[in-house]
Amino acid sequence: MKKKLFFLPLFIFFAVAVSAQLNKIAPVSADNLRMELPGKLFTQFVQSINSTSLTNSFAKEKKALLKDIIKVKDPSLMAKKITSFAGYIKPAMFKTNFNMQEFSNRAAGAKTMIYSMNMLSDLEESLKPEALSGVWKFQKNDWITQMTKLD
Repeated sequence: MKKKLFFLPLFIFFAVAVSAQLNKIAPVSADNLRMELPGKLFTQFVQSINSTSLTNSFAKEKKALLKDIIKVKDPSLMAKKITSFAGYIKPAMFKTNFNMQEFSNRAAGAKTMIYSMNMLSDLEESLKPEALSGVWKFQKNDWITQMTKLD
């Protein structure tokens, strides 16, 4: 009986301490997930590009770009990041109908995140298959499904 009385206050203290910690964790809302999704999709796409398809200067910028895009919440900034990344892709990796100048000009019209992410999707479609890693063909369907969650 004495052991039970000894452990009861310890148990209560532990339960209160754990409860206090759990209450501090912010709940994840659907809006928060929607705000983070574009950055995650962009990151996944960047990582799916073969390193041989990118210019040598991208190696220096990759870490900073990946760190920045996960935080981007502004559609026009996201569009600028997408066009900036497109500039690091070797011209030979694009299909013949891709026009970099026209693509870059579209960034000015980015008023919604959906618009910006459509630019990313168009960039993906403009690449030759050899520009993307072999794993991308397995990831692409899920990536497209995640894109539709932005609507």
